[in-house]
Amino acid sequence: MNIDYPASIRPIGAVTGDESISVGTDELDSRARSYRARCPDTHINAQGYSLGAVVVSTVCDRWQIDSVMSRNTACTTVGNPSRPQRDGTSGILGQIPPIVPGLAVDRHQNRGPIPVTDVCNSNDIICNAPNPVVNPLEFANGILGYYEGDHGYAQPIPNDPGDYVYYQQPRIDGARPTTPALQSLPTVPMVLDAVEQGRWPAPADTSALIEQTDAQFGDLSGTTLTWSPAPTMDHPDPVAPQVVWAAAELVDAAVRVAVAFAAEAIDE
Repeated sequence: MNIDYPASIRPIGAVTGDESISVGTDELDSRARSYRARCPDTHINAQGYSLGAVVVSTVCDRWQIDSVMSRNTACTTVGNPSRPQRDGTSGILGQIPPIVPGLAVDRHQNRGPIPVTDVCNSNDIICNAPNPVVNPLEFANGILGYYEGDHGYAQPIPNDPGDYVYYQQPRIDGARPTTPALQSLPTVPMVLDAVEQGRWPAPADTSALIEQTDAQFGDLSGTTLTWSPAPTMDHPDPVAPQVVWAAAELVDAAVRVAVAFAAEAIDE
């Protein structure tokens, strides 16, 4: 059965993303529970793509702690913007602050008895977004991948549950996964949450972040960030942004660099 819901994100659609997700989750939850009541022994597999994957993830998290719905149930998401963190990447909603009005950041965990299958393309920024602060080039690669159609999926859904990332040749030379040493750094939403709660940045935390980021991407001296692009880029001398060390400005600079790289690649 298909679930009817707005599936839009204002200003592109008529309602906000949060409203779409709310309508979709309520409808999916209601219809699945009704079906379970009528056919208690029938297997349920909730599947969703893109914004529909957020709906499925939201409902699946709810079902994980429900004794009725967690039995004989599975969940499958494709191109999931709320895909949980793994190896330094996650769905885009877990890596950037809520920059789209009416679309909040929600971090899904997929923890519980319900088996979950996540399917994602490596060049798809929607479900395989790195931390834009520590890996802006790979972030730019994902933006370009989305623009070039890597958010489209033709692969069959795997039979076994798990987190499946289908490797694709990077669309930007030099783009590479985040190194293990940087994968444990907090994501942008986590940092901004801590700033709002007065818990960031502690001096020791800031120093560690500067040192680890400097080791991969360039000079972070004093309180100013200077980001140096990788030497494999076609443009050997791009202007490096400099911003005062503040979480929101650092994020903005990194995302602007990533978007600029993607735009240059698109123009070429």
